Amino acid sequence: MKINTLVLIALFLGAIFVFGAGFFTFFAQDDFILISQFSGHGLILDILRAFGPPQVTHWRPFHNLYFLISGDLFGKDYFWYHFLTLVIQMTASFFIFKTLKALGFSKIGAFIAALIYAVNPSQFNTYYWISGGATAIGFCFFIISFFYHLKKQERLTLCFFTLSILASEAMIVGLVIILVFDFLRREGKILKTNIGLFLISFFFLIAKIFLTPKSTFDSYKIMVSPAVLGALKYYILRSFGFPGVSKDQLVTVILLFWVFAIAIFFLNNLKKYTDLTLLKFFFAVFIVGLFPFVLIPTHLAANYINIPIFSVGSFIGMTLSKVKLRYAVVMILAFIFIAFFSVQLIEQDNWVTQRANLAYYYISQIDRSNLPSGSTLIFADNSVSSSYDAYIALGQGDAIGFWFKDKNYKTCFSVFENCNNLP
Repeated sequence: MKINTLVLIALFLGAIFVFGAGFFTFFAQDDFILISQFSGHGLILDILRAFGPPQVTHWRPFHNLYFLISGDLFGKDYFWYHFLTLVIQMTASFFIFKTLKALGFSKIGAFIAALIYAVNPSQFNTYYWISGGATAIGFCFFIISFFYHLKKQERLTLCFFTLSILASEAMIVGLVIILVFDFLRREGKILKTNIGLFLISFFFLIAKIFLTPKSTFDSYKIMVSPAVLGALKYYILRSFGFPGVSKDQLVTVILLFWVFAIAIFFLNNLKKYTDLTLLKFFFAVFIVGLFPFVLIPTHLAANYINIPIFSVGSFIGMTLSKVKLRYAVVMILAFIFIAFFSVQLIEQDNWVTQRANLAYYYISQIDRSNLPSGSTLIFADNSVSSSYDAYIALGQGDAIGFWFKDKNYKTCFSVFENCNNLP
């Protein structure tokens, strides 16, 4: 209990140090849409909307439940939405620690892996963008499922696996991860759990196909083209924590030296890896975790790659557990500070913060104006933003109904409508 408590405290402190500013990031675009869709209509209707055919989003019932719960509990207080995301991330990180210990990692190795996951700069959108947590919620359920699989508690394995794919369809690759693990560790023996996981995945895919609108398939087209190589490079770099933004040259160089040092530690201690099964497994986890995102190069987003980050963190934890403790401490502290400065750079050059700031500007302006109920708010091109940017940042106008619920304001965006002569 004492070790678990200390690990949780350290994970929280690390994540808050690196991503603390994210708690104060305003709502942006999809946040307004999803909160308005899944909360505030009465519990029964909200549940029906969350689990029913999608009207405004993908069919992700347990991601939708996040907005049902947080919308009813927190309302307009965006700080607590971000805090709930932190709790989800810390739960996932803690179960990474428990899972790796169950796999035979030392406490320090398992802790380093969990901390790498918690503070990796590529988690930026997950911490800063309220709507960016689908894969984080899905991964949280999956890593719990995998932990219970290691403990041979198969009912819980199936239960949490089901929750993971209901939060994010990307977690269906968890089936492959568990099958690979069982093949490597149990000589390919097919277990009853594997059959259960396969059946759950099969029926989920059938439901997903029927419940996903054609427009979503059109937007997220899987393709095999040279662009996939660019996507592969993007996701590999993000998995190791490279920020990939302008003005990041110094941080990138420092992180390159850090990765090089990890490689040296690994090669120098290669003889200590008497069991290569785990190395094979985590390499497979990394490859599997890139799918299907690497095949959708038109929608690159670092917050998709929770599974590859878990794999990279596990490899680094395994590596640093073989070196002297003082070297491991220096390396993990160095990564935390690199992550901190990377996040500062990302924050300055990221669409989430830009659109959140824009939404905050317009909401504040309207609040101060205190226009009569029923007024029409016109969003035309101006020195602050284009009408289209305002439309996106304000969640296609849903921000007005969400924030000024009792005002019955109407909206007109000049990019789509003729707003002249409106009251």
